[in-house]
Amino acid sequence: MNVLTDFLDTKKQNNIDLLRAIAVSAVFIHHAQHVFGGAFPFFGTYGGEFGVQLFFVISGYLIAASWEKSAWQDYIIHRLCRILPAYLFFMATVGIASKSITLEKIQAYPLEFILNMVMMQHLSPSALAQFDTLHVTWTLTIEVLWYVTAPLFIFLLTKHSTLTLLGAIGVSSLWSLSAQEGFLNFIYPSIHQPGSIYLFISNHFMAQLCFFVLGAWFYKNNQKFDAFNPLAFLLLGLVVFLLRPYYAVFNPIFISGLGLLCFLMAAAFLPSIKNRTVYFLSTTSYSIYLIHFPILMWVGNKLKIDGALGLAVSIGMILVVSGFSYVLVEKVGIQFSKKLSQKC
Repeated sequence: MNVLTDFLDTKKQNNIDLLRAIAVSAVFIHHAQHVFGGAFPFFGTYGGEFGVQLFFVISGYLIAASWEKSAWQDYIIHRLCRILPAYLFFMATVGIASKSITLEKIQAYPLEFILNMVMMQHLSPSALAQFDTLHVTWTLTIEVLWYVTAPLFIFLLTKHSTLTLLGAIGVSSLWSLSAQEGFLNFIYPSIHQPGSIYLFISNHFMAQLCFFVLGAWFYKNNQKFDAFNPLAFLLLGLVVFLLRPYYAVFNPIFISGLGLLCFLMAAAFLPSIKNRTVYFLSTTSYSIYLIHFPILMWVGNKLKIDGALGLAVSIGMILVVSGFSYVLVEKVGIQFSKKLSQKC
């Protein structure tokens, strides 16, 4: 019964859980359409971008809260114990099962393997190419770099809130525009394919920084907006994304972040939506995010189950695996971090 409490008791649920559920669903829909085909409106095309950036904005908000409410030792312990166990578990399980991680390969590429172990694979094209077992791990490097730099940006937001936000938007925009024009290709001279250049340079941490800072900025300034109608924020966010095909001057672009910030504002001030399905998706969203693509590929390419049946089988497997992962891996890491914090 204690196990089911995490998934069925929605008393602790808030609208951040809804945003998490939407974010992971958006990424899943985007990848599912890639594997099984179809034409899902908006998320089929933009779900990967939308979901990942929404996760980044949420992370900016929550990490700012975590840093200000915790001692720095607790902050580090909680972050490591929250993200590493499930990541290492799935990396090893999928890697060994797919034979993309072998002793021979580790011996041949020791540095690349270490970079994957510490979630820094997106900084090295070779590391990502050799040991990318989950497909989405490049975003984990971006997330970890935010954990490391967040204290600095939270300090700057405390001292110079608007200037820091505008500075982050300016830096990310300049980076994205420079990447699009090819001015930053010298960073990785060994890569030449447009897709790889986009993955490693256009999607670099510097290009994504504005999304995190937008979330952290709202955490520092949320009381200034509590008199506004949250439905107006929701409507404005929807307008931003309906116009998505028309403002993509460069990508990623901060305008998407402003739309996501509007959704975060609406979520913060609207009454909490209580729903067990949403709460389950939110609670297990990290595991879903890590394992969904390997399962989609296994069902579609290995089992040769396609169409609606393949999609249904994939969804069932992902939910079951993610549920067990949360209980047996993620929650153990969370509880361990609490015990370690008490000792420190």
